[in-house]
Amino acid sequence: MNFQLFATVLENVCYKVYGVILAYTPPRIGENPQHKLQEVFLRRLTVGQLFTTPYLGWKELVPNYFGPIRDTTKADESINITIPSMLSTMYTHPTYGDVSPCFKQNVRIERGVMFYA
Repeated sequence: MNFQLFATVLENVCYKVYGVILAYTPPRIGENPQHKLQEVFLRRLTVGQLFTTPYLGWKELVPNYFGPIRDTTKADESINITIPSMLSTMYTHPTYGDVSPCFKQNVRIERGVMFYA
């Protein structure tokens, strides 16, 4: 049986990734695991070391640069499209979660910017 998949693919995409480290339990006195994770992230960012290659969508569509935000980067304001369906989360919980894909519908890219939270 034949199957055809419709996909929207953007070229030369620049991702600005922001993250928040949330704790399952409050930090203990003298220890702050979230701060330690932030230090690890920033140290790896400066040397380009990644746990896994970041991507949005298919793993074949990876960035060609990963590092601090560059002053020369700006959005292409001519891009205004709607993505009909996009995977939002794959698991019920970030660690030890069950597989439960959740999709967002009609995600907008306006003036070259998509907010994905």
